[in-house]
Amino acid sequence: MALLNPSKRVLACGAFTLIEVLIVVAIVGILAAISVNGFGAFATRSGADASARVVLSALEEARARTLSAEGGTSYGVHFGSTTVTVFAGETYDAGDTSNEVRTLRRAEISSVSLTGGANTIVFARLIGTASATGTVTVVQSVDATLSRTITIHESGLSDVQ
Repeated sequence: MALLNPSKRVLACGAFTLIEVLIVVAIVGILAAISVNGFGAFATRSGADASARVVLSALEEARARTLSAEGGTSYGVHFGSTTVTVFAGETYDAGDTSNEVRTLRRAEISSVSLTGGANTIVFARLIGTASATGTVTVVQSVDATLSRTITIHESGLSDVQ
């Protein structure tokens, strides 16, 4: 048997060279840049979707409260430029402390196209029909091409497109 030189055994251990380390760091950097860019695009797209869900949720909640006769009154929704307010009663009063204001994040309401030019919907007791029908468009603050349209039907039901 031949004896190995101990100094050569150290080189066979598998140490990394500087070039290998730099290549790995470059690959990790490229992957991180791609991930951050992809996540940013996802966050931008999800802003309009999340805001549309906030509007839809407010409409559904006001209708459900009306149909369940909560507080013995009807409920409605008022649309602001960056807020949606659920209120009790037949008319919207901005100063009412029982109003539930929901603020849209990274999006705004670009248009409210309801019958009669209204920006408020009230649901009829016992049957839940809407006082106004039409559409509410939510647009992304950063990218105006990203928008969602909520349609309010006469039945009081609504959907997102």
